[in-house]
Amino acid sequence: MDLTKKPMSRLLHLQETFPKALEQGFVPAGQDALALSHGQQYAWRELRVLFGVTSDEEEKAQIKILEKAFRGNVTEAVKRELNKIRSNEMTGPPLLKALGELYLHHLMLDWMDRRALHLEDEAIPKIVCSEGLM
Repeated sequence: MDLTKKPMSRLLHLQETFPKALEQGFVPAGQDALALSHGQQYAWRELRVLFGVTSDEEEKAQIKILEKAFRGNVTEAVKRELNKIRSNEMTGPPLLKALGELYLHHLMLDWMDRRALHLEDEAIPKIVCSEGLM
């Protein structure tokens, strides 16, 4: 029995699918997925599933916008709403509708525009400190 065959095939599959996922914007660029709240993680995960299932290009574009909006910094009010969605275990079209309404209600398009302006205007320095350096 070859124990290396199954992990190797899984590795090859991941190697093939990662660039596609990166193109579609579903890999958090420069952001740790662990920094997201549970509600944000749930919404992100369900949007990825919905993206894979749908064949409508307009719906895919909407999913990409929502995924990008809910992956960033959100207010506590939005986090509470996302946690309600998560506790109700919303999936599919009802989830897409609820997230769309939440996006519009909290004017998240304005947030995304402001975030883009701030990222273009100034570079954010990152300070790395370790006890090993001392």
